[in-house]
Amino acid sequence: MSAVLRNLRTDQVFSLHPARTLVGSATQADIALAPEAPHLAGLITRYPSGWVWHVLADAAPVERAGHPYTFGERIILNGDDTIAVAGETFHFHIPASARKPASTPVSNPTCHLSVTGPDGHEESWRVDHDLVIGRLPECHVLSPDRRLSRMHALLACESGAVYFYNLTNKPVARNRKMVEHRTILSHGDELQVGPLVAHVDIEHAPQPVVDVIHRPMSAATSAAAEAVLGAPTPSRGAPARGDSGTRLGKGAEDRPTDEGEAGPTDTTTDSDPILGIIRTNAKELDRWLASAASPTAAGGSWVGRAFSDAGTVAKGRDLVNRGQLLEAFGYLRDAVRKNPESKEMLRELYRFYRHVGLVQFCYRPLRRMEKLGEGQGKPDPYVLEQLARVCGELGPTQRDMFARALSYWKKLEGVTGTNYAKERNTLMAEQALSEGGYGGRT
Repeated sequence: MSAVLRNLRTDQVFSLHPARTLVGSATQADIALAPEAPHLAGLITRYPSGWVWHVLADAAPVERAGHPYTFGERIILNGDDTIAVAGETFHFHIPASARKPASTPVSNPTCHLSVTGPDGHEESWRVDHDLVIGRLPECHVLSPDRRLSRMHALLACESGAVYFYNLTNKPVARNRKMVEHRTILSHGDELQVGPLVAHVDIEHAPQPVVDVIHRPMSAATSAAAEAVLGAPTPSRGAPARGDSGTRLGKGAEDRPTDEGEAGPTDTTTDSDPILGIIRTNAKELDRWLASAASPTAAGGSWVGRAFSDAGTVAKGRDLVNRGQLLEAFGYLRDAVRKNPESKEMLRELYRFYRHVGLVQFCYRPLRRMEKLGEGQGKPDPYVLEQLARVCGELGPTQRDMFARALSYWKKLEGVTGTNYAKERNTLMAEQALSEGGYGGRT
């Protein structure tokens, strides 16, 4: 016997589906309430950690033991709980045989959602709370488009994963495949919710770089690398053939500038020749991006762009997953050169640099994404936060990057209204360790 919810007034018993049970007056509700009740009072679901009631009540609160819970809050359901909503009282019951001992808490990943509307306008959200998409004013991602339901979808981080729920009987897609009830998201997923297209960025704990980076490269592999990426060009700062990319970035003069602004320098020496070849070509691409024309708002069909980019991103990521890093970089490099105004391609290039540990090259694609957002009149909080973190990571070896990181945290505060004093003070403490002094709090 599974978990059940029993209406104490009617004595009706409802078996709860572990993926999704909806409670409310909506036609898609599995447990129907009176017409005057909230459209959706809650979503009941089971996670590895146990059963949860996600409160979606858009008017009256949901109560447990007299304590009210409102929109966006969660009720952790125990073995025998009494829940009151919209004049009805329910008893939640889990058979003793189905109860699990308390599990060790699992840290949740950091998830960002970039949502593009039919007008091409993009917004970024950090999924650090239950994120609801729909037409109601309470929804976090809000659009008046009638193709959206009043509450259409929910994202929730729980038990070390990011869950995506369809709250309707309308189509909702993940990577073009319909989601009936719920699914677990992966990094890079594309979601379609009514007229909205969303891109998922999930940051787990740092993963080790795949083994292929640490393998010695034979002469045949070297030749294959040149076939994929092209031979290095010594006249443009690349190492001469045979140097395997180990003498890159001897100073700031080798780095490109962006509107008079120098990028981070690259003084790293690689013991692995494959990574050295990637670094050499990354340096060339970095220089090209810095000299490319200032980005403008992209034109064309926003849906077409989203899914076209999604296919390119998927192919590049598949190459990475198979350990074909040279091919993956060559593919992404060509895609970025073909369309330097694609935020999806720039974002994927940034992820690739993160994956292989080339943090010093993360700045340029993020900087261009920042300029794209400025051109659209909508700074992207995700991009600003990543720029702040990248500059902070580079600060210990390139001290001017500390100031740049601090400016990005302040800019992020202005855009989001969130106080990042903790991050700024941590940054100042790290700067103090590098420079031998502490300037105080900001």
